[in-house]
Amino acid sequence: MVVTMVLLSILGTLAMTIYGMVKAERMESFRWFQKDQNELSMETALDYAFYRMENNKEPWRTDSLSYTTNMGNIRFNMGHTQDGLFSKITVFNLDTTKNGAKKEFHPGVTLPPLPAIMLLAPNTDIALVGDAQIRGGVGLKNGRVSYSTHYKMPATKNAYADTIRFGADFAYFDSIGFYPEQTRDVFVQKFEKERCTFDATDALPAELSCKTVVVRGDSKCDGCRIIADRLFVTERASLKKANVISRTISMNQQATVSGAFLAQDSLEINLMNPQNGALWLALQGRKIGDIDYCGYMDVQKLTASNATVIYLADNWDETLRSTPIKIGRNVDLKGAIISKGSMDMQGKLQGYLVAWSFAFYNEETLWNGFLRNAKITGDTAIHIVTPDIVQFGKEAAVAF
Repeated sequence: MVVTMVLLSILGTLAMTIYGMVKAERMESFRWFQKDQNELSMETALDYAFYRMENNKEPWRTDSLSYTTNMGNIRFNMGHTQDGLFSKITVFNLDTTKNGAKKEFHPGVTLPPLPAIMLLAPNTDIALVGDAQIRGGVGLKNGRVSYSTHYKMPATKNAYADTIRFGADFAYFDSIGFYPEQTRDVFVQKFEKERCTFDATDALPAELSCKTVVVRGDSKCDGCRIIADRLFVTERASLKKANVISRTISMNQQATVSGAFLAQDSLEINLMNPQNGALWLALQGRKIGDIDYCGYMDVQKLTASNATVIYLADNWDETLRSTPIKIGRNVDLKGAIISKGSMDMQGKLQGYLVAWSFAFYNEETLWNGFLRNAKITGDTAIHIVTPDIVQFGKEAAVAF
């Protein structure tokens, strides 16, 4: 009897142990199953958003979209709204947990292989001035590339342009689209604070709404979102993966920046240190009178290995009084420069340049169609993601 009781006790203990192990394994398997289902729902939502982005003629947006399969194994709520320069996809998966799962993505579109230069004006020429060089092809609807012989703006013996040309039948001329109306209302006029100054080793908050923001000293942020009327970034400040919306933006000295920066009226860059993170710099611009236009971009000094500079030129046309976008001689970029307006380009670029035309002022004289001293080299191996309000291709991707 004693032996029987001992055996029964041992068997009972083993049974409970095995039951506990099986139960724990089933619970763990269910958690992994639930996690896989959540990830599948997230990926499905992102795939659907990419599908809509790639198949809509204009940028696709939705405040709220719900989806559930018949079996209920995939379900999500999704919103796709404008968030500064880029749009933002927010996916909320209503899983069986109390809080659910939420993820946010800033998508864009991948720039397709293009010639080194594409000018969008119906009739425009390129006259090389000084040491200007073009390698990698030129796209002109109607026009030619020549070496300037004007006595005030002559080309030197170092000027060069290769012979590859793309004419008016080049497919991308008809597929390029600018949609500045998407960002027209993102610039706010009411702020939570009047002035915010960050100095020394201050850390910026994750969300900041302030009329005047000064970031200097060794202050920094990582992934912060700034809404301002005026933003000044200077000294050794660091804005990493920032998302900025401001009427005016000025960044200079030894500051380090990356992320998306959208200005409405003016964007001035004079940065001494090389910038290595993904950087998007954009100016909206706006018409303020019958012939007056407010929109000023001056990139004086910038060395960056992954940069995209964009001028949206909202309601702009070449008859308006406006200062062309200036890319100075101390600019050396790897990436893309995209402008719906005219451009004074004097720096170095490895990648792609798309603009309305080349133009600059010398004293009171406007030199239209002249490219001075710039060195532009096409590079089809560069991977560039632009916001979908600037469309060349239709292949969607996550920007940040």
